[in-house]
Amino acid sequence: MSKLYNECISLLGEGVEGGLIPPPVSHLQAFSKRPNATTLDSDWDQAWSQEDVWCAAHSAQVSIVNGNSLLDIKTKKGLSWDVVDPTGLAKVLAYRCGLPTGEVVLQPWIPSTNVQFIKKIVLSAHRSCRHGCLPTTASRVKLFHVQSLIRTVKSTINNCITCKILHSTRTWSVPCGMGDTSADEMFKLAPYSYATCDVLSLGDHSKLLTVQCRATRHICWKHLDDDGENIGNIIRALKRVKRCV
Repeated sequence: MSKLYNECISLLGEGVEGGLIPPPVSHLQAFSKRPNATTLDSDWDQAWSQEDVWCAAHSAQVSIVNGNSLLDIKTKKGLSWDVVDPTGLAKVLAYRCGLPTGEVVLQPWIPSTNVQFIKKIVLSAHRSCRHGCLPTTASRVKLFHVQSLIRTVKSTINNCITCKILHSTRTWSVPCGMGDTSADEMFKLAPYSYATCDVLSLGDHSKLLTVQCRATRHICWKHLDDDGENIGNIIRALKRVKRCV
């Protein structure tokens, strides 16, 4: 055995059957945080350097080359593209993007075949703007050049669970008393547990609330007050139906 291995065995200890047992608490306390230690807070999702961006784009473009050179792909795409080597390690195909100030920015190109990587880029931009709308999310994609960006942003927003919760409204998915319940299940409950109601007009000034039990088909009529068909009169009529059934 090597000297390092022997030191590890002596530190950890060896069990009866040759298995390693946990080290004593005294050894673990030696690796505790020192009083004069400094804690560095860092947002790792915002700590990308420009070299990391170019390396990620190079990895994404490797699958699309397939023996062709980036210069050939640049020629097919047009004059707005450049092949650059900013890190001195690998060449990357980038898109020249003009800013309103007249400055030209090189955005590394992400091929459309890298679907998962593109989704990650768009989702990170969507989260950075706190689940904003389509133009806001698209404007946050600054590090990379993504083709069909609007279509990808639409798909991301439509499938975002947080956006669905934020923009959701309370609606009746199934009308009250109209659920998919079988007759056997309705007969197990009291009458009028499942019912339908409607207003029947017998003339200009005479209206009845018609309530029918869905299980027994029994019908109960209650006269509405003279002030007509409104929510208050219907609720009072339903209370009278509840007392008599």
